[in-house]
Amino acid sequence: MARLLHDLRRLRKSAGGRLRTPPPTRGNHEEIHARLSTAMSSAQATGRMLDEQERVATEAAAHFASVAEAYRLRHEAVESVMTGTPEPSASALTLAGTARRMHSLAHDRRELAASHLDDVRSRRERVHELISDLVKAQAQLRLAVTVEQSRARLDGLGGPPAALRGPSTSFDDELREATRLAREAEALAELKGGWA
Repeated sequence: MARLLHDLRRLRKSAGGRLRTPPPTRGNHEEIHARLSTAMSSAQATGRMLDEQERVATEAAAHFASVAEAYRLRHEAVESVMTGTPEPSASALTLAGTARRMHSLAHDRRELAASHLDDVRSRRERVHELISDLVKAQAQLRLAVTVEQSRARLDGLGGPPAALRGPSTSFDDELREATRLAREAEALAELKGGWA
């Protein structure tokens, strides 16, 4: 998990650096759209897998919490009997020791199950954030295509293209952001094996 978080931070940092590079070629919308669609399919598949893992982890956490509570009550009952007995027998001492060990074991299992559930929920949340980013990227790509088509129509009509073009236009920004998200999603999809 630590390695995955490190890779995610490295990816975001390198993706941020790419934003300062020139925008992608305007003729490759289909390629960017295909990459976004592939990344979306992969992220959705991972999301479905994590939804199921969360369901199972929730049931396991509830089960171990119930078991831990039952052993806590048994441990307390044995301890109360031992406190009221001036000289407990060897079998009573053995029973008390067993009750303490079982209570401790059940408590540890409950904590482990709760920690696993938190981990699954965190991974699921990250995947859903990625899906949201991909949806935004697809919308930005559609907007960028519309702007380019409008620009081409104006050029064909002999309109003033210079008014739309500049060192950095909103089209460039939209297309650059869509490309960045596609690349980041592809890299995250390659890491999804570490989320299983």
